[in-house]
Amino acid sequence: IPNYRMTSQDRHNKIALGISKADGVIHLSFDHHNSVTFNYAKSVSGLATDPEKFDWSSNLFTLQSNLGLEDNFGLITYPSFYDIESTGGLLMYWRTGGAIGGEMNLARYDPLLKSWTFIGQISSRDGSYNGQKGTRGPYHAGFVSDKYGKIHVGWLWREAEAQRKKNVNIGNHGISYAQSADGGKTWVSENGDIVADLEKGLVMTIDNPSGIAIEVPMELDPTNAGFTSIYDQYGHHLIFLISQLNDQKEELFNYLYVRDNKGQWTKYETGLKSGGQMIAIKDRLLLFNAGGVFHSKISEGFKNWVKLEHPFELKKGSVDWDLSRIEEGRVNFVIQYNPEKIGQPTPVELFELQLN
Repeated sequence: IPNYRMTSQDRHNKIALGISKADGVIHLSFDHHNSVTFNYAKSVSGLATDPEKFDWSSNLFTLQSNLGLEDNFGLITYPSFYDIESTGGLLMYWRTGGAIGGEMNLARYDPLLKSWTFIGQISSRDGSYNGQKGTRGPYHAGFVSDKYGKIHVGWLWREAEAQRKKNVNIGNHGISYAQSADGGKTWVSENGDIVADLEKGLVMTIDNPSGIAIEVPMELDPTNAGFTSIYDQYGHHLIFLISQLNDQKEELFNYLYVRDNKGQWTKYETGLKSGGQMIAIKDRLLLFNAGGVFHSKISEGFKNWVKLEHPFELKKGSVDWDLSRIEEGRVNFVIQYNPEKIGQPTPVELFELQLN
């Protein structure tokens, strides 16, 4: 990126990449962990959709601190981009505050205006849980949008009070849920209660009227690292993947929490070891983790899981799916292997799964 030099090798300094599909702009955010300045750069239009037309160089990207805005965002950590399906634009999330007491913040990119708007802080650590006030922060499962223009988000609360209890390592619990039909300014809960209205200064807290959508007990150690969600366009419901202890509290497994379009929740035990990422293709849910690729029928309640063995050896590392060629019947995933020593470079490999 022109005129920028990385400041740290801290692995918390997450690099995020997003593509606004309506204008083919590549968006980059990088080098943050409780940073004052929002490090951001974007490409010229069409670079993602017509890459062959350009002579690729760093000059195709422009550095725009603070998203090109003058707003004071607070300290920036963990920025992420999320597609807005109905507009071809992007939503950006970042956290202000620490692991306990962090707040969710949003900005929105308009591909017609080629600019960002700061939506604001949508959550607060305020409220009371087991008599403790203001001692929590949300860990969300991603902001997912549907073709009708609604944005959905689910999150776990991480409680500071639980850190002091024995046999509880993380202190996460519950799944809270909200959806927005106006691009992120106003959010409603499971029961249609308004839980955030930024124009009126109302943000989401644990004291909101609808409370937690479905309880996941703290004693089962639900982990934020394995908490992801997707919107199944075929079945019109949300699927949340959580790694948690089984009822005997012996070992971590993957559990699915599914919310249908009527707001009803159902819990499914997969029997698969914890970790992984999901994609939904028509009536199939595919789950990838270090053990292989597993798939199951959504309409059958995920009763049977079929494993596709890897024809190659995988080491431990960071994996991401690329679904951009799914209409061609191809799914790609990229993995960067963990280093043996901190700071040591490691290979990045790309694999392709052909769907029949």
